Amino acid sequence: MRTMFAVLGVLGGSLVWCVPGVCARGMSALDGGGGGEAVGVQPVAPSPSTPPASTPPAGDQPLVQDPRHLIGELENGLRYVIVQHMNPPDRGLVWLHVNAGSLNEADSQRGAARLVQRLAFAGSKNYAGQMAVATLLQSIGSQPNIDALSHSTFEETVFKLALRDATPKTVGDAVAFLADIPADLAFADADIERERGTIIEQMKLTSNPESRIQDQIWKRIAPGSKFGERTPDVPEAAVKALTREASLAYYQQWYAPSNMTLIVASGMESEAVLEVVKAKFGGLAKRARPAAVDVGIKPYDKPFGLLALEPEMKQTQVYMFRLVPPHPPTRTESQLRAKLVQAVAIGAFNRRLNEKISSGKVAFTGGSALAVDLSNVSTLVAINATTEVANWKQTLDSIGTEVQRARLHGLLESDIEAVKKQYTLSAEQGVKQESTKVLGTVIGGIAATVNNGDVYMSAEQTLGVISRLLPALTKSELDEAFRTLFDPSSAAFVMATSGGAGTPTEDELLRAGIEAFKATPSAEAAGEKPTALMTTMPTPGKVAKETIHEKTGVQTWVLDNGVVVNYLNLPVPKEAVNVTISLAGGLIQETPENHGITEAASLVLNRPATTKLTAGAIQELLQGKEVRMQASSGVDAVVIGMFGKTADIESGFQLAHLVLTDPFIEPPVFSQWRTDARAAATDGAKAPQAVFNRSVHEALFPESEFRLRPLSEKEIDAVSIESATRWLKQILASSPIEVSIVGDLTKEEATRLVTTYVGSLAKRSEPGVELFRSARTLSRPQGERAIDREVDSPNQTAYLMLGFYGADESAANERRALFIARAILDARLNRSLRDTDQLVQGVQVRFDPGQEFPGFGLFRAMAPVAADKIEPVAKRIMDTFKSFAEVGPTPEELEGIRAQAIKSLEDVQKDPGYWTGELSMLRMRGKSLDDAASERTSYERITLADVKGTFAKYFGAGTTLRVVLRPKPVLP
Repeated sequence: MRTMFAVLGVLGGSLVWCVPGVCARGMSALDGGGGGEAVGVQPVAPSPSTPPASTPPAGDQPLVQDPRHLIGELENGLRYVIVQHMNPPDRGLVWLHVNAGSLNEADSQRGAARLVQRLAFAGSKNYAGQMAVATLLQSIGSQPNIDALSHSTFEETVFKLALRDATPKTVGDAVAFLADIPADLAFADADIERERGTIIEQMKLTSNPESRIQDQIWKRIAPGSKFGERTPDVPEAAVKALTREASLAYYQQWYAPSNMTLIVASGMESEAVLEVVKAKFGGLAKRARPAAVDVGIKPYDKPFGLLALEPEMKQTQVYMFRLVPPHPPTRTESQLRAKLVQAVAIGAFNRRLNEKISSGKVAFTGGSALAVDLSNVSTLVAINATTEVANWKQTLDSIGTEVQRARLHGLLESDIEAVKKQYTLSAEQGVKQESTKVLGTVIGGIAATVNNGDVYMSAEQTLGVISRLLPALTKSELDEAFRTLFDPSSAAFVMATSGGAGTPTEDELLRAGIEAFKATPSAEAAGEKPTALMTTMPTPGKVAKETIHEKTGVQTWVLDNGVVVNYLNLPVPKEAVNVTISLAGGLIQETPENHGITEAASLVLNRPATTKLTAGAIQELLQGKEVRMQASSGVDAVVIGMFGKTADIESGFQLAHLVLTDPFIEPPVFSQWRTDARAAATDGAKAPQAVFNRSVHEALFPESEFRLRPLSEKEIDAVSIESATRWLKQILASSPIEVSIVGDLTKEEATRLVTTYVGSLAKRSEPGVELFRSARTLSRPQGERAIDREVDSPNQTAYLMLGFYGADESAANERRALFIARAILDARLNRSLRDTDQLVQGVQVRFDPGQEFPGFGLFRAMAPVAADKIEPVAKRIMDTFKSFAEVGPTPEELEGIRAQAIKSLEDVQKDPGYWTGELSMLRMRGKSLDDAASERTSYERITLADVKGTFAKYFGAGTTLRVVLRPKPVLP
């Protein structure tokens, strides 16, 4: 993990960051309910942990609820939010939000939140036992997987049902099931013991270095409060000690209808859904809403040091933390404005910090400032940096210097204006994208703001409010907000590391932190900035040959420099376009002596820079442009992807042209790659999941195949920034290129853009499926391939994979048959191993057709499993495979999966992303447009014999793959 903090998009930007596991709900800045489309939900009572809303100032404007939402409260106190949303038109989601999580547990109730969450699927008054629940869930279209259908955090528990078809019956069945949760759970002793064991096993399975280091910090981040004592990851001893009586008391206190909100998003009319809700929930008894819990978090009264040690931590993280009071629910313009002030101030600081990181002007390779709500009980203000343990003090000094520079001299006007523009742009994008949001995004945004007690506005309402508020934010108030937020006089100076030479004590960390934040740096010098990406336009090429595929409408052009272009005019969504530029080569051309060089060379494509423009300068020049560029380095191609607004896509083409003709790998970016890669190499030698993945590679490929093998430290050290740059320039100068353009872009404009910015490149050979034929051809191992290893594992979990070689991508009918087999076997094995016998927490059946290396498709089942259950699970998987090869699917299974496949095709083939995937590397991979055009018809024609015969052919070919990774026994 590069940093402990994960980016959370706020109004489409990366302006506020949050801590994993806590800020999935609730942010101190603008929580847009998913990508910036909205700010808040309905004016309902806050969760038991949420402070009451403050009285708004006289004349303060209340935020207005999205008028499309039907909102209210039943007589028994159940609140509801119902919205009709037609994407897709016949699906539905029904969620029940409970304002209670681990923070609501009493001392004797540790683990009750997780236990009750799981008991909701174990049986109730109207659903007698797990099988009845599973039958109901399958009938409405939800797979009976508790972990996919519910979650529990510090402050909330949410039950999430998906409907295959949103009809009065399926909505009624889903609501009826959820209505049993607050009133009639069975709490059978056998169910409690089973779920207790499941929770303990889950804790072991999910334990990893990141979660362990996070738990250490959570337990000490708020001294004197219950916060650190109530982490959702419950100690095994506490789960074992949890009694039925304690769990029942938790349930009876917090699972009242008055402490819940039902959320329904579907294609049904809202009034019709409301009648169902009244019929199913209306008869539940009224109980008073539970009183709020006082978690006891207080701002720090003095600075302190906090050292968190985890031997498997890949990189060292240094932080400055502060705790300040939580924001009230966002219900008025002044409350929203207060969050905007904070978010814009932090965003402006982060822009300047990111520029310094990319140009090597600070002593660390990654970091940011943040302010985020902790489960509605406090606001965490922090700045963090990624470093090496030996460099911790220099890093802390550098953090202190940059924070103090902004505190003493203020933020830069240019950064403030750039952040304001980004917020406005994101709000405008939200308006354009609102009608195309899928149900999951819609209901996720509603649930997030239900949890916070906010007002949920439409994208158009949000844009209106943002447009009024942003211009009025002054530099002086933003400076003051930053100065106050990052006051170091009462802060925690935190270090998370694996330890080793150079690790400080907590007292040394504290003294260094206090000293670092006494810095008095000079003001930021505003340098001269470039005004355009390109000052001289390239000489365009020409279209030399043009063909059209009648069934799909795809046009293929060959430019006079050898570049092949696949173009499809797709006017939905409007004013949007996707582009890929694929350059053949890279990893597939590597030798054992330069393995890893493509990965390093591709750094410039993800953080574009040239010899004349820094990455920060390029970001500045693209500010306000609705276009993004992403790149990837695959096995046989380096791919540059662009997507954005039609009017702005030329800026993406210009940026692509720059990195194709004048790439520059910035030294800090290369340094960060080397640090990350070394950490990954170390991790790969000992971390169970990494060792397991490497073992799968060894089982699949011949021993001599090195290209997909993880990098070693020796290989990483052999790559220099100079050699990586030479390798990249060699690929860019001569590799065959294939371009795809899909979206709302006229043929004339697409031709102009591609001939100007790609047709102007040096001449090269045309791409084709014969490229790298010899490098792709590998001798496939024969017979059983078995790898059985032991590894140190803190959670004592084993990993199991059983599989066989599958079909290639080019074998279209066999590929489809194996995809159907995969879906059927996934359901069968989870039903058998997880739901019925509870031998595993879950099985994942996957099929990856052979593509870059023909003959190396892989069909397999994988599962984390207790060490003493490896052989029973392995036998069950192989017996299920053998039975399927002999008997095949049932007619009901085939029809069900085929219907899902056809429905999915109907949905995805309307998406430009689908056609971008089909057209990207069309010639390089030897893909067929005829095949793409007949995809639905081909699925309709697949028979029981096709699926059985194809599976039997590959399963019975004589080569099986088995990988087992066992935890080393723990010595007494």
